[in-house]
Amino acid sequence: MSVDEGVVILGAGLAGLGAALSLDGARVYEAENHPGGHAYSRPLGEFHFDQGAHIVHSKADWFLRTVQENCKDIHVLSGSSVKNVWNGSFIGYPVQNHLADLPLDMRTAALSALVRANVDSVGSEPENYEEWVRSSYGSVLADEFYAVFTKKYWRRPMASLGTDWLSGRLIPADLDNIVRGAMGADAQRQDVFQEFRYPKHGGYFAFFAAAYDRIDVRYERRAVELDPREKTVAFEDGSSVGYEQLVSTIPLPRLVAITKDVPSDVRDAADRLHHTKLLCVNFVVDRPQVTDNHWFYIYDEAVEAARVSVPSNLAGSSSSQSAVQAEVFRDHREEWNPDLIADSVAGSLQDLLGFSSNDITEFSWRTVSHAYVISDRDRAAAVACILEWLEGVSVYTAGLYGRWRYLWSDQAMASGINVAGLLKEKSS
Repeated sequence: MSVDEGVVILGAGLAGLGAALSLDGARVYEAENHPGGHAYSRPLGEFHFDQGAHIVHSKADWFLRTVQENCKDIHVLSGSSVKNVWNGSFIGYPVQNHLADLPLDMRTAALSALVRANVDSVGSEPENYEEWVRSSYGSVLADEFYAVFTKKYWRRPMASLGTDWLSGRLIPADLDNIVRGAMGADAQRQDVFQEFRYPKHGGYFAFFAAAYDRIDVRYERRAVELDPREKTVAFEDGSSVGYEQLVSTIPLPRLVAITKDVPSDVRDAADRLHHTKLLCVNFVVDRPQVTDNHWFYIYDEAVEAARVSVPSNLAGSSSSQSAVQAEVFRDHREEWNPDLIADSVAGSLQDLLGFSSNDITEFSWRTVSHAYVISDRDRAAAVACILEWLEGVSVYTAGLYGRWRYLWSDQAMASGINVAGLLKEKSS
């Protein structure tokens, strides 16, 4: 027997939060036993650890007001301290602006290839990520750094990725700055963002925790069947609800899989969508500021971790201990042994940051089934096919996984607000 409700929202991540705050009387159903989705944080020792590296670098006034209203104790940073690790040593970030950190022969070859690529690519439009990288940074940096990191982070070759995810995420080539860096002079800061924020306590989720008190969320209610014709959702616990309007923020392939009477072309499109999964390896180290970086990237193929963040530095902690998180990525279809990988990461970071196993006071690892959407060259067409059909049966989606595109936190929350506005228009 279904309980009839008005607006039903599937998923209590930031997109679901944005939609629920904008729709009076909406009820949110969340599969996990907590809110926040990918923005959730968990305690370990005296620190909180996020599901991968998260910061607020938004310039949107409405979003900054939101986090400031919900979190009163915020660490505001005017610039990021970021490095790369290559051949076991720290070098500057981004690598193209710090060529002086490379051996002379490589530095010379990289600079020559970069300048030549920028000249040769004038007037051309890259068709994929590899072409973009080679035309921006040259073949030497493409082969030695970007191709290697892409395989670690995205788990696929550069040529398989599109370019629709790059804006605001990668730093474009600035030849004057690159030449300065190659000559050993201090390159001018060239950041994707100039300022960012992080809670002093509670991890990234502290920006949003208070907002969830203002919405109606039912936890441990994993949707297992959606019937758009009958307008019902069935849950794993055997319960079901009827709805007048539905917003889904759950992963698009999952939504297609649980929906009744989906056409074969839509199911085929869902099969073409890919994502990475994530292993977060969390340490509390009994040393103050074990590194002064906020985060760093690791290019070395022998090290499983692709990125390491330091939550204690992000929070501006004055503790005698340090919080360190390493991220390891796999394609969602890859087999893995997280326990063995976590042990390997622990050894690598001890060598890199100069602490011993005796210095580790807390250690844990956690897997995240959905990390990043893969923006390959099939994504846009496949998503368009799926969304067109879903909206045709009055199922509307929001968020990183609901829209299946690379979104920042403010963009994810805004997508929930936007779909709420659409539903209001349709019901007026």
